[in-house]
Amino acid sequence: MKAISINKTGMRSIGLALCAALPALATVAYPPRPPVQEANAHDPAVFKDADAYYVYATHGAPVFRSRDLVAFEKVVEKALPEAPERARAHVGGRERDTIWAPDMVKVGDQYRLYYCLSKFGTSQSYIGFATAPSPTGPFTDAGRVIASTQPTEKPHHPNALDPSILVDADGLHWMVYGSFFGGIHAVRLEPTTGERRRDEIGDRIAYRHNTALEGPCAIYHPALKHYFLFVSYDKLDSTYNVRVGRSKRPGGPYKDFRGKDLAGEEDNLPKILNSYAFENHPGWHGPGHNSVLRDGNDYFMVHHARVEIDGRKQVRLHVRKMVFTDDGWPVVSPERYAGEREQPIPERAMAGRWEFLPIDPADNGMQQARTGLVFEPKGVLRFGAETGTWKIDPPNSLHFKLGKREAVGAKVLPAWDWENDRPTLVFTGLDKAGVAVWGKRGDGE
Repeated sequence: MKAISINKTGMRSIGLALCAALPALATVAYPPRPPVQEANAHDPAVFKDADAYYVYATHGAPVFRSRDLVAFEKVVEKALPEAPERARAHVGGRERDTIWAPDMVKVGDQYRLYYCLSKFGTSQSYIGFATAPSPTGPFTDAGRVIASTQPTEKPHHPNALDPSILVDADGLHWMVYGSFFGGIHAVRLEPTTGERRRDEIGDRIAYRHNTALEGPCAIYHPALKHYFLFVSYDKLDSTYNVRVGRSKRPGGPYKDFRGKDLAGEEDNLPKILNSYAFENHPGWHGPGHNSVLRDGNDYFMVHHARVEIDGRKQVRLHVRKMVFTDDGWPVVSPERYAGEREQPIPERAMAGRWEFLPIDPADNGMQQARTGLVFEPKGVLRFGAETGTWKIDPPNSLHFKLGKREAVGAKVLPAWDWENDRPTLVFTGLDKAGVAVWGKRGDGE
């Protein structure tokens, strides 16, 4: 491994001494040390245009740009500095100027930025869109897509909140939207105009009875021939977490790992992202409201999370590598993206001590990784008094069984260990019950 030069942040140099301490890592291509990531992007939506990546966020639709999904710069303070008068009149109250949860789609040479306004804690909401000749604007109001009122007269009528655009396998356009006021719906849009096809609300595709649900995002995976719906549960600044279901049709029904409909009233699995803490970090609170980018054969989840600094929780933009298990379910890296790529992982690189984090589906609070999971040679696995077995199936599929726990199928990835400022390996997967399981390699002892 070559020495890694540290940029002007003043942090320590990592070079040949690291290679001596971690000899097993030398057989894997790791990302170089990334810059500090401090972009404040709430409810981020990711979009790629030519060779640049753009992220749009809540509070006026600020625009961040990146060339590598690692380093971001804010290029527009507010793409929509003021909501159209018709939207402001519908919402009213002090929130009438607050643009929430934008999403971007390009049709021909036109860039369409969908957005919403809402009176907080109600279903008095409005979804509209604006158009521009470039991804950074200037944007011109193109009208209303759908609006909802408070109080809701129809209990299953959706809240006009959190629009996310899906282009399906046939090139048809859909908008998934909504919240726990009526659940998440999917409605067809006219590709030529960007508006709803007809005066309809679409089908309900996710629901929890009187419990927080929002931030939908739907994608299509052409190799798996499935649509995947991601939704965020619970409280924004603390217990936010991400669930996922899949369907053969863009309009659902979406089923979870156990075959249960996301439009039912119970919580669904898998939960693939939750508040978490590894050693040497206070932890990330409330990760969620995600967007997903397909970039060639690579997939990335973009979301926000909060970290406590000087007694205050501050929002940060997170980008994570997304991979799919051998059973076709999406899972995300335990570490933020630093430019790593999937690659063959030799068995000898696994040997050593790992932090271990099965994400408890019943606990949406902060979950602390546990230390002491040891991968030993010849497929022996130990965790305290528990023993088990493990193996790598090329190129990077990990299968292990520990004690009486469910068997786990995962993917192993190179990563940057943000908590310890060094390269490492991670794994991410699901056990046979649909519980997400993370691991991060430690010092290699």
